[in-house]
Amino acid sequence: MGDPNAPDPNAPDPDAGKDLGYLVPDLGVIWPAPPTFNDPPPSPDGGKGGNATDVVPTGLLDIDLAGLRSAETTVLGALRATIADYTALRDTVEAGKDTVFGQHATVKWQWTSHNGGAGGEPGSLQEHERDVSASFQKNARDFAATMNPVQEKVLLQIGNALELVGQFLAAVNQAGQSYALMDRKAELPPPPGGSPVV
Repeated sequence: MGDPNAPDPNAPDPDAGKDLGYLVPDLGVIWPAPPTFNDPPPSPDGGKGGNATDVVPTGLLDIDLAGLRSAETTVLGALRATIADYTALRDTVEAGKDTVFGQHATVKWQWTSHNGGAGGEPGSLQEHERDVSASFQKNARDFAATMNPVQEKVLLQIGNALELVGQFLAAVNQAGQSYALMDRKAELPPPPGGSPVV
């Protein structure tokens, strides 16, 4: 038995004929390089800060900030290249969506027939041509009405995936900043009171 929640494959596409180009994101990388770990991490509550009194005990923390920065830089470079490829694809789809499926194509059928002569006379060849552009263009427009929204939804999904990579990269950078902030604020407890034992 199939999934009862699965969409009916025979149902008409509710997005057919719609222009979903407004959903297609315009992406870019705002960081020329990852922000320094010397900056404090951004506050999730708008900079108000918190006064947590309960501190959860943790084990030893260890982080390789140089390795983290190297990984960030690698991912950032790959993200830039992928966004450039995405932008080229988005522009290609936008530029060709009104013509790529043959919506304005001119299609003519040509054939030759033999017209037999009378009384043993040799016949003649006749050239024929029929313009079927209108029928072809209608089918192409119908196909484009379904495919253009599909293409735009795929571009939206790619854009969303790339945005998630960017958000992950920002979270990784924030983790490095948080560790560096903890390191700067780390203090040894004060010595116990009383006379030193010799």
